[in-house]
Amino acid sequence: MHALATARRAPETDFRLQGPDASARNFQDSEWQKSVTDEHIEKIIKYGGAAVGKSPMMPANPDLSAKDEVAKALRVHIRELSNS
Repeated sequence: MHALATARRAPETDFRLQGPDASARNFQDSEWQKSVTDEHIEKIIKYGGAAVGKSPMMPANPDLSAKDEVAKALRVHIRELSNS
């Protein structure tokens, strides 16, 4: 059976969910929103999870290094998802 088909039935075996704090972030969580700075969000967007001590499964986006306006727009969008 294909690995992803197996992962759909058993999420704990999905390679994408392994590693330190590798679960998908709930951007609607107002407590998480309060706990992170705008700079932290933009750093993750540009340099990936490993840059902030999180899962390396969140890849870096080196093409955004020189595009601060794009990283800022993504951060603004993430902030707008908050339930607070």
